[in-house]
Amino acid sequence: MKQIRPFDDLDRELIDSLVRILATLLGIKNSITIADKDQMLALYYIHLNKKEKAKESADLDYIYGSAYPEDRVIYLNPRLLKRSYQALIETIIHELLHVKYPKAKESRIQHLEHSLTGRYDYTILSKKKGLQGGHFRVCKVIKRNESNK
Repeated sequence: MKQIRPFDDLDRELIDSLVRILATLLGIKNSITIADKDQMLALYYIHLNKKEKAKESADLDYIYGSAYPEDRVIYLNPRLLKRSYQALIETIIHELLHVKYPKAKESRIQHLEHSLTGRYDYTILSKKKGLQGGHFRVCKVIKRNESNK
Protein backbone atom coordinates (compact mmCIF):
# COMPACT_ATOMS: atom_id res chain seq x y z
CA MET A 1 0.00 0.00 0.00
CA LYS A 2 1.08 3.51 -0.76
CA GLN A 3 2.40 5.54 2.18
CA ILE A 4 -0.35 7.60 3.78
CA ARG A 5 0.48 11.29 3.94
CA PRO A 6 -0.52 12.41 7.44
CA PHE A 7 -2.39 15.60 8.19
CA ASP A 8 0.01 18.54 8.09
CA ASP A 9 -0.03 21.55 10.43
CA LEU A 10 -2.60 23.46 8.35
CA ASP A 11 -4.82 20.37 8.14
CA ARG A 12 -4.65 19.97 11.92
CA GLU A 13 -5.46 23.64 12.46
CA LEU A 14 -8.51 23.33 10.19
CA ILE A 15 -9.61 20.07 11.85
CA ASP A 16 -9.18 21.47 15.36
CA SER A 17 -11.27 24.51 14.42
CA LEU A 18 -13.96 22.40 12.75
CA VAL A 19 -14.17 20.01 15.69
CA ARG A 20 -14.40 22.87 18.19
CA ILE A 21 -17.03 24.78 16.18
CA LEU A 22 -19.13 21.74 15.28
CA ALA A 23 -18.97 20.36 18.83
CA THR A 24 -20.19 23.72 20.12
CA LEU A 25 -23.04 23.79 17.59
CA LEU A 26 -24.00 20.24 18.64
CA GLY A 27 -23.99 21.27 22.31
CA ILE A 28 -20.95 19.20 23.29
CA LYS A 29 -19.41 21.12 26.16
CA ASN A 30 -16.14 19.34 26.98
CA SER A 31 -13.17 19.21 24.65
CA ILE A 32 -12.67 16.46 22.09
CA THR A 33 -9.29 14.86 21.42
CA ILE A 34 -8.30 13.99 17.86
CA ALA A 35 -5.93 11.04 17.68
CA ASP A 36 -3.82 9.88 14.76
CA LYS A 37 -3.32 6.25 13.81
CA ASP A 38 -0.22 5.71 15.95
CA GLN A 39 -1.93 7.25 18.98
CA MET A 40 -5.00 5.07 18.42
CA LEU A 41 -2.89 1.94 18.28
CA ALA A 42 -0.96 2.93 21.40
CA LEU A 43 -4.04 3.93 23.39
CA TYR A 44 -6.62 1.35 22.43
CA TYR A 45 -4.87 -1.66 20.92
CA ILE A 46 -1.89 -2.07 23.24
CA HIS A 47 -3.41 -5.20 24.80
CA LEU A 48 -3.62 -7.04 21.46
CA ASN A 49 -1.07 -9.51 20.21
CA LYS A 50 1.04 -8.57 17.18
CA LYS A 51 -1.27 -10.25 14.64
CA GLU A 52 -4.45 -8.69 16.07
CA LYS A 53 -2.78 -5.28 16.29
CA ALA A 54 -1.68 -5.52 12.64
CA LYS A 55 -5.27 -6.31 11.62
CA GLU A 56 -6.63 -3.34 13.57
CA SER A 57 -3.92 -1.14 12.07
CA ALA A 58 -4.93 -2.22 8.57
CA ASP A 59 -8.61 -1.63 9.40
CA LEU A 60 -7.83 1.96 10.43
CA ASP A 61 -6.59 2.57 6.88
CA TYR A 62 -10.04 1.83 5.43
CA ILE A 63 -12.40 3.67 7.75
CA TYR A 64 -13.17 7.38 7.52
CA GLY A 65 -13.18 7.78 11.28
CA SER A 66 -13.93 6.16 14.58
CA ALA A 67 -15.15 7.36 17.94
CA TYR A 68 -14.35 6.47 21.51
CA PRO A 69 -17.29 8.28 23.13
CA GLU A 70 -16.43 7.54 26.75
CA ASP A 71 -12.97 9.05 26.28
CA ARG A 72 -14.13 11.84 23.96
CA VAL A 73 -11.56 10.76 21.36
CA ILE A 74 -12.07 10.58 17.62
CA TYR A 75 -9.83 9.23 14.88
CA LEU A 76 -9.88 10.73 11.40
CA ASN A 77 -8.23 8.93 8.48
CA PRO A 78 -6.02 11.26 6.44
CA ARG A 79 -5.83 8.78 3.54
CA LEU A 80 -9.55 9.18 2.90
CA LEU A 81 -10.26 12.63 4.30
CA LYS A 82 -7.44 14.70 2.76
CA ARG A 83 -9.19 14.31 -0.57
CA SER A 84 -12.46 16.04 0.27
CA TYR A 85 -13.49 18.79 2.68
CA GLN A 86 -17.06 17.57 2.36
CA ALA A 87 -16.10 14.07 3.55
CA LEU A 88 -13.97 15.59 6.33
CA ILE A 89 -16.79 17.76 7.68
CA GLU A 90 -19.39 15.00 7.44
CA THR A 91 -17.09 12.52 9.17
CA ILE A 92 -16.37 14.98 11.98
CA ILE A 93 -20.11 15.54 12.44
CA HIS A 94 -20.74 11.79 12.41
CA GLU A 95 -18.07 11.03 15.00
CA LEU A 96 -19.15 13.96 17.20
CA LEU A 97 -22.68 12.58 17.17
CA HIS A 98 -21.27 9.33 18.56
CA VAL A 99 -19.68 11.35 21.37
CA LYS A 100 -22.88 13.26 22.05
CA TYR A 101 -25.09 10.14 21.91
CA PRO A 102 -22.80 7.28 23.00
CA LYS A 103 -25.64 4.75 23.37
CA ALA A 104 -27.34 5.53 20.05
CA LYS A 105 -27.39 2.83 17.41
CA GLU A 106 -25.56 3.44 14.15
CA SER A 107 -28.86 3.87 12.28
CA ARG A 108 -29.84 6.72 14.64
CA ILE A 109 -26.45 8.42 14.26
CA GLN A 110 -26.74 8.08 10.49
CA HIS A 111 -30.23 9.61 10.54
CA LEU A 112 -28.99 12.54 12.67
CA GLU A 113 -26.00 13.04 10.38
CA HIS A 114 -28.24 13.06 7.31
CA SER A 115 -30.60 15.60 8.91
CA LEU A 116 -27.68 17.88 9.84
CA THR A 117 -25.79 17.65 6.55
CA GLY A 118 -28.71 17.32 4.14
CA ARG A 119 -26.99 14.43 2.38
CA TYR A 120 -28.99 11.31 1.70
CA ASP A 121 -26.99 9.90 -1.20
CA TYR A 122 -25.05 7.28 0.74
CA THR A 123 -25.56 4.68 3.40
CA ILE A 124 -23.10 3.64 6.07
CA LEU A 125 -22.69 -0.11 6.27
CA SER A 126 -20.25 -2.55 7.75
CA LYS A 127 -17.55 -3.89 5.44
CA LYS A 128 -19.32 -7.26 5.38
CA LYS A 129 -22.47 -5.87 3.79
CA GLY A 130 -20.83 -4.09 0.86
CA LEU A 131 -21.81 -1.19 -1.34
CA GLN A 132 -25.21 0.51 -1.08
CA GLY A 133 -26.63 3.93 -1.77
CA GLY A 134 -23.86 4.97 -4.15
CA HIS A 135 -21.00 5.25 -1.67
CA PHE A 136 -19.20 2.79 0.57
CA ARG A 137 -18.52 4.27 3.99
CA VAL A 138 -17.46 2.37 7.03
CA CYS A 139 -18.02 3.51 10.58
CA LYS A 140 -16.28 2.06 13.59
CA VAL A 141 -17.45 3.05 17.04
CA ILE A 142 -15.40 1.69 19.89
CA LYS A 143 -17.00 1.21 23.25
CA ARG A 144 -14.57 0.69 26.07
CA ASN A 145 -14.97 -2.47 28.04
CA GLU A 146 -13.36 -3.29 31.34
CA SER A 147 -10.37 -5.00 29.71
CA ASN A 148 -9.49 -1.80 27.79
CA LYS A 149 -9.39 0.45 30.84
